[in-house]
Amino acid sequence: MHKVRQFIRNLVAYLKRIPKKTALIGVYGVIVVILIAFLLFRVFASPDPSIPEADLEEEEKPGSIDVEEIFDSAAEEDSSSVKEDYEQDNSVTMDIGGEEEFDSKVGEASEEDKFESYQERDKDNHEKEEQEKSAAESEEKEQAVEVTSAQDVPEALWPVTGDILTTHGELYQVNNQYRFHNGIDIKAPEGEEVKAAWDGVVETVSEDTSLGLKMVIASDGFSATYANLESLEVEEGQQVYQGEEIGIVGTTAELDASEGSYLHFSVLIDDRSIDPKQVLPDDSH
Repeated sequence: MHKVRQFIRNLVAYLKRIPKKTALIGVYGVIVVILIAFLLFRVFASPDPSIPEADLEEEEKPGSIDVEEIFDSAAEEDSSSVKEDYEQDNSVTMDIGGEEEFDSKVGEASEEDKFESYQERDKDNHEKEEQEKSAAESEEKEQAVEVTSAQDVPEALWPVTGDILTTHGELYQVNNQYRFHNGIDIKAPEGEEVKAAWDGVVETVSEDTSLGLKMVIASDGFSATYANLESLEVEEGQQVYQGEEIGIVGTTAELDASEGSYLHFSVLIDDRSIDPKQVLPDDSH
């Protein structure tokens, strides 16, 4: 501590011996040096005017992320992955001979061209399958018999066994009015099982005072009505098959041509009523 004090005293004594003019020059010199240093700092520390501000911002943010670049890169990777999966799938599903023949046609094309060729080949195969399917459906329709008359109706089965009480077209009187009997009434004991004459689908189920409880079963191009039933064994929309039990004979019809227990049976072709005996076997009742 004593040495520091001694150094300060000596420095003060030395400064007192310096002329005032020389001291002022020294002060001015120090100020000039400081100004020069400040100007040099501004020149070297300021940004280059030739560099755009956007580039400077990117340099100032080296950790920033280009979102568009990331999405573009991901899209390229997905596209490459799809191509690889597509080629692998086709290499499995194609037979070896067809693959070799197809590859020989593709030749030394680029990967992108090969991928497009595989796509075109797969599209052609799909169109060919659709054409074959359409042709098969058309052939089935042509082979299907269009029912326009009794001769076109497939072989039937008598729904019940019994004598015919009232024939088709017979006139009968109800409440002092004559009516045309649509169908036939087949005598059968109450409780007798009723069987489907053909395959079909139960179209409607209803009940009225004329024919009682009844159902309509639609087949290909024609339909059959079963009426005067006591109960049903099927329901609307149900598929039934020839010979299947569909109901029970009853006495629910009140205004039909016949009386008692029987089955009222009628057939329509294109909404035209025909005589059921034309489509039923002659020796089955």
